[in-house]
Amino acid sequence: WIRQGILKALAEQSRAARPPMSQVNDLQKVEKNAARLTQKLGRSPTAEEIAASADISLERTHSAIELSQSDLSLDAPFSGEDGDDSMQALLAMDDPGCDECFDQAALFRALHECIGHLDEREQLILRAYFGLQQAHPMTLEQIGKILSLTRERVRQLRDRALQRVRAEYGDLLLELSSN
Repeated sequence: WIRQGILKALAEQSRAARPPMSQVNDLQKVEKNAARLTQKLGRSPTAEEIAASADISLERTHSAIELSQSDLSLDAPFSGEDGDDSMQALLAMDDPGCDECFDQAALFRALHECIGHLDEREQLILRAYFGLQQAHPMTLEQIGKILSLTRERVRQLRDRALQRVRAEYGDLLLELSSN
């Protein structure tokens, strides 16, 4: 009865959520029979072999095996690395949320629509200058080499295109960018 009291106290105190005593008893049977079968067979026994040896159903054996898994802490690191990969660190990250991504996508679509009303050369200049087609924005000089224009002429065309976009769509872009 002393051993039973100690085992009951351990079952109640060692976990975040207290499992029912019937599951704790099943766990003890499974662990005891698994150890005995491992010695007898010389290998790790299957769940079916443990269930037959412990005289409990396969479903209860699986439940007991799951119960034997240790609880996970939300503050524990996700990986074995030394980095701060805990849930708390993940929640503290400053990544944009879904609403911010949606707003950025709406602004991006609006920009493409606004630029789409310009002539081809102006579209190419603005898209290249602001990096709307590739990962990195290009300089006026790089754009000039592509179009066989001087840096100054590219700047003039860029400024003219921006004035046209502001005149036609300035209010829309301002509203989208302020959200």
